[in-house]
Amino acid sequence: MEGKPIGSTATINFTRVRWLSAKTPCGALWGWYRQSGSALSIHIAGRGRWQTSYGSPCRGIDYQLLLGRVRSFTLEADRLLLRTGSGQAIAILMRQQ
Repeated sequence: MEGKPIGSTATINFTRVRWLSAKTPCGALWGWYRQSGSALSIHIAGRGRWQTSYGSPCRGIDYQLLLGRVRSFTLEADRLLLRTGSGQAIAILMRQQ
């Protein structure tokens, strides 16, 4: 996430009805998304426990803030890259085996 390793597994599930859920080292997040072509908008509506200090399991990563900045995506092999409006990579997601 934003160039920082997450340390432990985090997963994001996108449903066909535009809902998403994420399990992060900091707790669960949920919300919705909109996609049109490569444009992508994510809104996180709820969250579980939340810590952003470097001593926490979050390792200084604010998942809610970063996912809220997503504006587009690209597919590269088996990886999904979530990007800002300027094209900067926010997260690299790999398909769960």
